[in-house]
Amino acid sequence: MTKLLFVRHGQSVANENGFFAGHTDVALTALGLRQAEELKAYLIKNYDIDCVYSSDLLRACQTVNPIANTLNLNIIKESGLREVYGGKWEGLSIEDIKNRYPDDYDRWKNDIGLSRPTGGESVEEVQKRGIQTLAKIAQEKEGKTVVICTHGCFLRAMQCFWQGANLSQMKDIEWVPNASVTEVIYGDKITVASVGKASFLSGITKLCEGM
Repeated sequence: MTKLLFVRHGQSVANENGFFAGHTDVALTALGLRQAEELKAYLIKNYDIDCVYSSDLLRACQTVNPIANTLNLNIIKESGLREVYGGKWEGLSIEDIKNRYPDDYDRWKNDIGLSRPTGGESVEEVQKRGIQTLAKIAQEKEGKTVVICTHGCFLRAMQCFWQGANLSQMKDIEWVPNASVTEVIYGDKITVASVGKASFLSGITKLCEGM
């Protein structure tokens, strides 16, 4: 049995300014950095952390840097934990995406599990790499408690898998807040213990799109 504590990165510059980051490397805002400190305090108080994994994108690494430093752990960077690649959407504002790629954006908004950002990665592809990456981590860290920092769309796609839902049902699953914690047990079966816990945060817990 492996306890995986999934963290969505703290508020990023993309979240604050309403543009699609995807694989674009953006930093946390001042609020996001504060969320990272509050996240550290919550995790240390409630769990005995053995190791820390993160998407190799800056906003994710910055989110778990405080807890890794405090516990004297290295952050294990894993590209398989990245957000969906946005293709032609990378770096564009949501308004620009709506105007330039209305059909693809309409699918993203209304049937996200079956969508693909224009020229980018499909959500199905994100889920497939997520399944493979997390199975590998759970196997390698058997019996451990692992913090994993990743992204909004990634987590939403994985919730479908954990709950045995089809990707066509992903539109009914909400975004989890920035810097929230989702606890999932990987054992003989996968058990979701909690989703999007953010009551420990003092700042904004707005449900931002996958950016």
